Amino acid sequence: MSDVTLPLGYAQARTLVRSAFALEPTRVRRLSAQDTVVYRVETPAGSFVLRSHGRESDAEIASVPLWLEALRVDGIDAPEPIRARDGGFVAERCTLVRFVPGRIHRGTPRLVHFERLGRTMAALHRHAEAWTPPPTFIRPSWRAAEVFCEAGRSLPPGRDPWALVPPALEPLLRDATERARGPLDEAPALLIHADLHLGNVVFAGGAATPFDFDDTGYGPLGYDVACALSKQRPTTAWPRVLDRFRRGYGAVRDGPDLSQLDAYIAGRLAGIVLWLLSTAETEPRVRAGLVKWIPHFEDQLRLLRT
Repeated sequence: MSDVTLPLGYAQARTLVRSAFALEPTRVRRLSAQDTVVYRVETPAGSFVLRSHGRESDAEIASVPLWLEALRVDGIDAPEPIRARDGGFVAERCTLVRFVPGRIHRGTPRLVHFERLGRTMAALHRHAEAWTPPPTFIRPSWRAAEVFCEAGRSLPPGRDPWALVPPALEPLLRDATERARGPLDEAPALLIHADLHLGNVVFAGGAATPFDFDDTGYGPLGYDVACALSKQRPTTAWPRVLDRFRRGYGAVRDGPDLSQLDAYIAGRLAGIVLWLLSTAETEPRVRAGLVKWIPHFEDQLRLLRT
């Protein structure tokens, strides 16, 4: 285990990029600091993104760049993982990828963006079907226990998120978790991105490039779609969004079976709420946002229950 611990500071980030990846930082800007700390690093050789990983094992951290490299070899748009001086992809529990330029349409999407998102997800699924990972490749499972913070890396040690659930919300959460448990545990699992919403896709020149593969793991394809589209489910545009997503996906690969999509979306929302509650005690930003976020997710879960 490395001596570098969260949060990774600016000075540590600069030193690591210079010493481990042989790049000279000219500017370092923090992009996020939650379970992982992420920096954008400018250098004379270009722009990069440095990620300091959280509770993942060393083997899990080292596995994501292997998939990124395999995707790129097969001509699929993905961030370029950068090797360290020692030839590996990980240094001090950190990874570095080349920054992907373009626009993120999280708040201003058009229907064409969902079609391109569908094509991108289908390309990832098609690749995962055919790819044989090396024996060292290890990523978590996105079955019910992991999604609902009952086990695995999603659950901070000693935490019981259900103990923190507001009484008015508990029946909705119980209903959502039980509704999604069967599909999550029984459907075939494939290597998926598991967080491919519009905030994790860069659009440029007609292409949609995924990034932030931090949640990559083995789960049902329907759950991957739920992670991508759950925000759009309560909107009036939902039928058109889903239709355009299906159109894009179908241009690359048949499927997936979306007969249980609402169950997967309910499970995704319940999992986010349980994760927020389980991390609020140690994450001030999460704790401050609960007052706003919990009613939002409660409304969405009520919609799915009708």
